[in-house]
Amino acid sequence: MFYTQASDKKGHTAKITVQFPVNVAGEIASVTQSGKIPDYKTAQDFVRDAVIHRLHDIQGIIDDPDLERKIGMWTIHNEALKARQQREEYVNMMLAIEEHISHLTATRQDKRLREFLNDLLEKAEIAIPDEFRAGYVSDLTLRLKVIGK
Repeated sequence: MFYTQASDKKGHTAKITVQFPVNVAGEIASVTQSGKIPDYKTAQDFVRDAVIHRLHDIQGIIDDPDLERKIGMWTIHNEALKARQQREEYVNMMLAIEEHISHLTATRQDKRLREFLNDLLEKAEIAIPDEFRAGYVSDLTLRLKVIGK
C-alpha cells in the first residue's frame, strides 16, 4: 500500500519542509525517476508514503489507539481514492477503445478491427483490473463473433 495523497478528504493540506543529505535525496530521485513504482511520481509522493509507514511503525511501539484509528482511516481513504482513480482510468480507456472501434467499423476496416480486438484480448490479463476483466473480455469476444473471427 502506497500513501501518496497530498490532501485529506476535505482537500486540506499542510506544508512541511525537510532537508535530506544529498545522497539520500539522490536515492529518492533515483527511485521516483525509475518509474518502477508508479505510485511514486515525485519525491514528495515518496516522502509522504515513508512518513505514513513510519507513523504506523511508531503506533506499534507506543500503542496509541487514537493514532491506530487515524492510520486505519487514512488507509481506507487511500484505498477508496485509488479505486476511484482506477475506475476513472478504466472508463477513459473504454471510451477511447469504443471511439476507435466505431471509427474502424464506420470505415469498414474489418481486418484492422479484428486485429485490434484480438490485441486487446491478448493484453486483458495484465492490463485490465480484476473487477472489470470478465465484462471486458466478454464484450470483446462478442464483438469478434459479430464481425466473424
